[in-house]
Amino acid sequence: MTSRLWSHPNTRAAIKTLTWFPVIFFFLENGFSTATVQGRSMQPTFNPDSNKLTPDVVLLSHWGAIGHKFKRGEVVAMTSPHNPNLTITKRIIALEGDTVRPLPQSEQKSAVHVPKGHCWVEGDESFHSRDSNFFGAVPLGLISSKVTYILWPLSRFGKVELKPNRDRVSVDSVDAVHLNQQKSKFSRVIASSYTNIRMENYRRQPITASETDAGHTLIKHAENELLISASGKINRYVTVGLELLEKNKTVVIVGSGKAVSKTVSVTEIIKRRMEGALHQYTQIGSSTSTEKWNPVENKEFDQLVVSKHIPVLTIYLCHEPSPDLEKVSGYQPPTKEGTSSGTAGTTT
Repeated sequence: MTSRLWSHPNTRAAIKTLTWFPVIFFFLENGFSTATVQGRSMQPTFNPDSNKLTPDVVLLSHWGAIGHKFKRGEVVAMTSPHNPNLTITKRIIALEGDTVRPLPQSEQKSAVHVPKGHCWVEGDESFHSRDSNFFGAVPLGLISSKVTYILWPLSRFGKVELKPNRDRVSVDSVDAVHLNQQKSKFSRVIASSYTNIRMENYRRQPITASETDAGHTLIKHAENELLISASGKINRYVTVGLELLEKNKTVVIVGSGKAVSKTVSVTEIIKRRMEGALHQYTQIGSSTSTEKWNPVENKEFDQLVVSKHIPVLTIYLCHEPSPDLEKVSGYQPPTKEGTSSGTAGTTT
């Protein structure tokens, strides 16, 4: 009985879908992209076992880099100051205004004061890292994202640890005091403005069909696009997707918000129906949704406007490989040729 249940196609499809759940969870929390980490410069944080053929896969938070609000000890992905075509992964050791003492092997022999708009970065494995000890402090504008989670291998799945270096860094005390004063002021403003809001005094303004994914009346948004709704039926999407694959070289499957997990399920079932012969390219993004809350009757309050970031998952299923898509997407080859975990970029 157990063997029959295991061999049932729906059982295996369900199990394969479940393997996506950890990725979906952290995608919903962060909403960004994944990357592989090559090399030994960040050992033991990444790739602790150099003998393994499969490098670590990490989650990149691009939103985390907006505004250049970084902490000492955070791991970031950035453009190499020596090679604009290379993305490197380093840990922030010092921020602007700090004074850092370089490592003995550094070309900098005296203490360095980090200038405004710059930071000092290093690899965790200093003997295998080309970092600020060789090219100096780097502009914050080169940082494209924060490295927040290790996704693969599953044995080390978890959040990337914050490791500030307090031995070689003197923090700018004046800047720290000013920052604490600003935080305190901001906290008081927030407390005085928002702590008295009680949501029972408000009702959300009805959302029209054009404002929600549940309102999509057409499954096909374009000739080769399958738009997934949270309220749609998986079997219907699979049928339409297979029909599109008969007419097109590439089919685009798009789902957002609560429809992300259903998008994954539809994709896996279609791939199985095609006997694993499709190339898959995955892109992770986000969109912004605005909710309006009106005060209830007899309540003289202003209308509340709430902005939410909604995850968007776009999957391309192709009969033939697409080098252009592979440059900007996570790639999974046909299962007939072997399985692989796709990533959105490569860091070193």
